Amino acid sequence: GSKRTRQSGDLTRADPGESKFPTRLYSPLFTPLSELGDFGIGVGLYFSSLRGIALITLIAGCINLPNMLYFAGEEYSASQPGVDFLLKGSAICTEQVWVPCPTCLVDDFDRAKERIAGTTTVTPDG
Repeated sequence: GSKRTRQSGDLTRADPGESKFPTRLYSPLFTPLSELGDFGIGVGLYFSSLRGIALITLIAGCINLPNMLYFAGEEYSASQPGVDFLLKGSAICTEQVWVPCPTCLVDDFDRAKERIAGTTTVTPDG
């Protein structure tokens, strides 16, 4: 869409084929949301919602930045070696220690058979 300027700062939507007044396109970044209502209420609501969601996402990202830096650092999981670049900074822990569970049964691992290790157990009675 284009707009015509009558006076400095006065934005008016130009009619199709306008040739009397100088016109220019709406700036996608600097056009006030009130002016987007010229295209219908749905367009104005879409862009105001988009601006609000972008602001909320930016604030949430800033809030999460300290956590991401901690999880990607040396203090947590030795800087996450072997983790994909896009997952670095997430809470994936690469420092795992497997310990025996003498009271566990094989049936406890029905959904994760790969977690069962084949070892021999020495009992006190031989």
